[in-house]
Order: sequence, then C-alpha cells, then structure tokens
Amino acid sequence: MTIFSLSTQTFSQEYRENNEVMERSNLSAKEQITNLEKENADLREQAKDHMALIKGKQNLNQSYRHRLTYETGEEREKTLKKQEATSAEIWKLVAERNAMFKTINKNDELIEALKKAPVAKPIEDKKIEKEPVVENRAEVSYEVSEYDNIDENLERDGVADINPPINAKEIYIKNGVFDLLESLADTDSLENLPVPKSLDEALNTLKTLKNNTPYTHSLKTGIESIQLFENNIVLKDKTSENQWNAKGGVLSSHSKDNANITSNINGAIATVEYGVSENNSIGFALGGNHQSSSFKGDNSLKGTSMYVGTYFENDIKNIKTVTGMGYQLTDLKSERDKNSQKYKQGTYNIFTEFSYMMDFSDTLHIEPIMRLSYYNLSQHKIKENYKDKSVNMRVKKTTKKLGNLFIGTNLIKDTHFNSGKLSSILTLGVNNTLGDRALSATGNIVGKDTMGSNFKLENEKFSKINGVTGLSLEFQGNNNTTYSTGVNFLFGDNSNRALQFNVGVGYKF
Repeated sequence: MTIFSLSTQTFSQEYRENNEVMERSNLSAKEQITNLEKENADLREQAKDHMALIKGKQNLNQSYRHRLTYETGEEREKTLKKQEATSAEIWKLVAERNAMFKTINKNDELIEALKKAPVAKPIEDKKIEKEPVVENRAEVSYEVSEYDNIDENLERDGVADINPPINAKEIYIKNGVFDLLESLADTDSLENLPVPKSLDEALNTLKTLKNNTPYTHSLKTGIESIQLFENNIVLKDKTSENQWNAKGGVLSSHSKDNANITSNINGAIATVEYGVSENNSIGFALGGNHQSSSFKGDNSLKGTSMYVGTYFENDIKNIKTVTGMGYQLTDLKSERDKNSQKYKQGTYNIFTEFSYMMDFSDTLHIEPIMRLSYYNLSQHKIKENYKDKSVNMRVKKTTKKLGNLFIGTNLIKDTHFNSGKLSSILTLGVNNTLGDRALSATGNIVGKDTMGSNFKLENEKFSKINGVTGLSLEFQGNNNTTYSTGVNFLFGDNSNRALQFNVGVGYKF
C-alpha cells in the first residue's frame, strides 16, 4: 500500500511538471514576446534601483577618501576598513546589475529571433540552457549590447562565427566604471579610443584623464609662482629717510608632488624702496619668470608670468611691519593628448608680515616672524577642438581662493670685516595652508556633436602643513653695495616638496 501511494505521488508530480512544460510550449510567439518584454521591464527597474544604491555608496566612499587625507593612526585604520567594506558592497551590486543586463540582452535576442523567424520552436524551460531553433538561421542577426560582459565569448548555437565590432565606450560601461562614465556615456568621445584589453587598462585611462591634466596643475604653478615673488619682494636691510634702496635678484624653484609631476620656475625680480621717513618706507617691484611642468606620457605645461607689486614698511624700534599686494598675469601653453591649448591666468596677493628682532649680543640675533597671505587666482576657460582618436574636453573658468599662514624664526649671526658685514641667516618655520587646498576644476567631455555632463578634474592637493628650512648669506659692504644668496627647502604631506634658490645684488643711493 505504501509503495502504491509513493508511486502515485511520483506519477502526479511528473504529470504536473510535464503539464506546465506543455502549457509553456503552447504559448504563441506573441505571448512569449509579451512575457519576455515584461520581464525585461522589471529587470530594468531593478537595475535602476541598483544604480541608485551604487551611487550612494560611491558618495560614502568619497567621504572616506576625504577623511583619509587628514586622519592618522587608529582612526585611519578604521576608516580604511569601512572603505574596503563599502567597495566590496559596490562591486557586489555591480556584478548583480551586470547579471540583470545579461539576462535582458538574452531576452532581447530571443525576442528578435521570435519576431524574425517564420517557424520557431517554442521556448524551452529556462532551466534548460538552449536557444530557440530557427529554420532560416541566416536571417538571425545579433548586436553587441552595451551590457554584455567583455570577457564573455560570443558563442551562439548554430550561428556561424559572428564578431561584431566592440568599441571602447561599451567596454568602459560594461565594467561598471560609474563615477566618471555616467557623465560620459551620453557622448561618442570614448568610442574613438583604442579598445582596452582589461578593466585595469580602462581604469588607468580614466585616471589619467582626471588626474594627469595640465589644466588643474597650472593652478598649482600659478600659486607657487606668486608665492616665490612674495617671498623675495621685501628688502631685508633698512632704508633710511630720503634714501633709495634698489635690488635685483634671480629666483628659481624646483618642486615635485605625489602625482610625480615635476615643476620648474625660473625668473627674476627687481625692487626699489624709498625711505619716506626715518621709520617708514615704500617699495615697488617688477618680476617675471618662466614655468615648465612634466607629466606622465606626452602631456606638458609651460607658462610665462609677469608680476608687479608694492608694499609699505614700518619700523619702530625692534618691531617691523610690512603690508603689501601684487598682481601676476600668466600666459600658459599646454599639451594634452595631442591637443595644444593656450590660456591665461590672473592672480593677486595681499600679505601682512610682523617680525621682532631680539638681540642676544652685538653679533647674534633671533627674529620671530609671522606672515598672513591671501591668494586669488582666476584661470580662463579652456576649449579643446574635437579630434578623432582622443578624448576631448572643455574646462570651465576656475577660481582658487586660499590663504597661507607662515610662522617661523630667523637665527642671525653677524660677522664683521673691514669691508663690511656678513649676516648668516638660518630660517626655520611652518607654512599652514588655509581654505580649499584641492586643485580641481569642472570639465565636460566633448563629442563630435554632443557634450557630456560635468565631472571633476582633480590633481594633487596643496599640503596642509609645509615645513620650511633655509639658509641665506647677505653681505653689506661699506660702499653701500649688498650681495645675497640663499636656499630654502619646503616639505609637506602627500610627498609635496620644493627646493628654492635666490641670488641678488643691491645698491643704496
């Protein structure tokens, strides 16, 4: 009896399963297409929800990256773990979304086959991995969807070798590179790029586009240039009432940052100071320099700057106060991915410096110094012309506003000779960058007939804290002639460092 009952149950189950298969087999092509289209609509909604989740987690990861720029020790370790966990969640969602689009693409192929085939076998149960049989296979055509997996071979039952063209844009999209490509996907620019062989190559192309551009690095060289002028505009020796004090000098700066971009600035500055009274003097300066930067690959940046400045100095006993301002105009020429561009910058600075001279003896002095500076840089918009086989962009007008607080001290040792006095000056201090330190700009990818959405171009940041150490020698001759030379070394976080030199000669009359 028990055996009979089990046999009956088994027979009933097989009958129900076979009946379901028969019902599906009896569906018309139109009904099958309707069902597949409904399934695709549901999957697209799910994929849209996944995209929202991915973007939300990317924003969260961005906040973690920002925190890592200033956190240290245990806090940094905790943030790193959170960032890794969020990244894992992002890639899991990416994999799920890609699987959805793979199913959508599969369904689209079945729909096309059902529409075109004059006679077609019914769709088999989805548990059976088999394509519909079409009598006239020559009429079946397949297009590569942007959602296919790039590593998947395009093998289809009974279809002769089909190798449809794959362009770079599709490959970038397929691999879930969302942070930039969501902005670029509505243009045709990426289609002209060489097809990347791997996801790493695709990511590297995008990273180079965002991080290896002259258009943001020129913001850094513009600020560094005007800082170099500012540091050498004021004359160190006192100017007496109704006396003129003139000095000319050669300036040079060589820097390297965490993106391995090297920059060189070479120029000169001339200052003329007049003693308005015994305690007050006013100075005027004119300077110029040439800038050049080298990047990874073929990118390059060159610039020429002119600077005019003025300052007012007040000396009361051992306290010296200097307030000044200046303006710098820069002509720039860049080379980026076969695009040569010329554009301009305008930068002005305002600074106030306080110092107090403490005498330990006739030949040994200590001079604490504090300087507060403000910089406002405006870079003109840039428009690359569309060219094949390259990603072309536009960059909007960019403004950088930041400040700098220098706190340090000069240790001065005087040595007297028959012909004059030699002052050896050791400088130790700290630069604290105030305000937005990020070197970023807003760009758009330019297609042949379209322009993509806004995205951020980002290079390195200014260091929040820079250590400063330097040594200067200044000889004041009895014939009113002054000679000076010096070197400064600046070192900060993110591997930012710079070496600066100056040589000058002056005369009082």
